[in-house]
Amino acid sequence: MDLERTLPRFADALADGAMLALLDGDAPVDPPWERAETAFMIDFLAAHEGRPRGWWRTMRERLAEPLLVHPAFEPLGHRITAPVAFSQSIADYLRCQHSRATWSEDHLGEKASQEFDSAMIAILNRYARDGMLTFNVQTRIEWGLVRS
Repeated sequence: MDLERTLPRFADALADGAMLALLDGDAPVDPPWERAETAFMIDFLAAHEGRPRGWWRTMRERLAEPLLVHPAFEPLGHRITAPVAFSQSIADYLRCQHSRATWSEDHLGEKASQEFDSAMIAILNRYARDGMLTFNVQTRIEWGLVRS
C-alpha cells in the first residue's frame, strides 16, 4: 500500500477514537518444507527478477515484527494467535501462493508459473500425505490510532 495515500484516507474514514486493525498470517509457520521452499523462492526471484537474496523473511519472523511502522500510525497493542493446525491440498497451497502479487500468474507469466508450480510440487510432495499438507498457521493482529 502507498501509506502516504491510504493512511490519510483511513484517518478521514474512522470515527473519533476508532482504531485501525491489521492482520498478517496466512502462511505456514515453521513447516518442515520451509528451508527447501525458501531457498527455491529466493533463487527463483533472483533468477527471474534480479532480486537480492537477503530480503526474505519467514512467517515466524514476520509474526515478530510490527505490521505498520509509520508516523501517522500509533500502535496501541498486538496479539499473536495460538497455532492452529491446517490441512490443504498441494493444488490449493499453490493457488494460495498464486494469489500473492509476487507469485501471481499475471505477474510471472505462463512459462514461469509452470516452472514455479513444477518445482514447488517436487518440494511439497515429499511432505504431503495423500496429496495433503498439514501445517500450523498463526496470525498477528495489531491495532492502533491513525493520525491526520
